[in-house]
Amino acid sequence: MTTEPAPAAMPEFVPPQTFADRLNLLFAASAPESPPGSGTYVEYTNPQVAAEINRVFGEGTITGEYIRRLRRGESKSPSFSYVEYIAAAFERFFGFPVDLGLFKANLSDAATRTLAQAQKVAAAKKGQGVGFEQALAAMQRSAAPARHTVDESQEPPVARVLARSTRRLNPANVQRLAEMAERLQAVQDQLDVVQDLENDALSQATEPGN
Repeated sequence: MTTEPAPAAMPEFVPPQTFADRLNLLFAASAPESPPGSGTYVEYTNPQVAAEINRVFGEGTITGEYIRRLRRGESKSPSFSYVEYIAAAFERFFGFPVDLGLFKANLSDAATRTLAQAQKVAAAKKGQGVGFEQALAAMQRSAAPARHTVDESQEPPVARVLARSTRRLNPANVQRLAEMAERLQAVQDQLDVVQDLENDALSQATEPGN
């Protein structure tokens, strides 16, 4: 009696470490079918991405040449504004939000999962994996905000007070409070990205030879 060999274990995903590598992964994952129905996927060009950004944020916001330098790692520390512009462009290409956390030095579990799915999408479009529709759907699910139940007893006292106070508000004020919290979270995420970019620039400046 012969036994079937066990399937080879999938290698553990190692997320791209540099801004350039993560940006290039988004280019590969968002490649549209060209021409439609051909089964061939061609990445957007740097000028095409620049044109989308300029269309949304105003002419002259960014150039294809600057995007090229970012992709080659020649401009290693883009400002937060440019990170935001690029994320907005790929949101348009993918059709769902692109978390700015994908570009942070310390990736969250959710951002790591999204990058892993993006890699599967890119591989599928090159004929190296499962159908890209399934991989893209998984990427979209991983990009969605995680929902979980919090044990209130484990929360800081201030958070518990805030939760109890919120339950006494009318629906309209609960909605206002939720919107304010989302704006504060967005500001915090932006500051985290800026800090990571500044730390990256500092580390590059202190490297031997710089």
